[in-house]
Amino acid sequence: MRQTRPPRRRRPSLVRRLMYWLMALAAVVALFLLVTGRWRALLADLLTPSYRVNVKAEDVEAAQARWQAKALSSYRLIVVHGQPSLRGAAYQITVRNGEIVAGRRALLLPPWTPEQANAIPAEEWDLLDPGPSLAKLQPYTIPGLFEAARQTIERGPLEDRCDSEARITFDPEWSFPTRIEYAWDANCEKNSPELWAVVGFVPLR
Repeated sequence: MRQTRPPRRRRPSLVRRLMYWLMALAAVVALFLLVTGRWRALLADLLTPSYRVNVKAEDVEAAQARWQAKALSSYRLIVVHGQPSLRGAAYQITVRNGEIVAGRRALLLPPWTPEQANAIPAEEWDLLDPGPSLAKLQPYTIPGLFEAARQTIERGPLEDRCDSEARITFDPEWSFPTRIEYAWDANCEKNSPELWAVVGFVPLR
């Protein structure tokens, strides 16, 4: 009887061999991370949401120094603040010698844009009483906007779970922040972004 030869073993294909090598490499890397304790830091980096900012804290400080060098303590401005997909508010503020002397407020209904503040009829602006009501407008003065810019830079990802981004722009002549936008991943949390915007500015001499 003719003897039959045992079938030859097929050598693993190139793709399969490459997969074996990658699996072995992954095992070595995992063992290294486990032994050195670096796996915790790596895992934290993978799970930590990103936060991008287009300016640095020192850029805000430099811009404020340029603003202060202008020595302008009296001005009138219109600022809007809020989330365009929700309610917002517009503020007309008059500052004399660094003090708020007059203020008005108007509501912005969603969806709103900053430019709508310039088209609000006079009868829709609420005159704010002197005293505590005017003091609440401090965040919308020029120094208040610089503080908002600093806080936005330091804010980090929304609730430490959503990829977020901050964008701040400055007036080319006066150097104060004209727009502060804090946005986050809409798939993580709705009603993005939060916005501050200067839509009117008049220096007073």
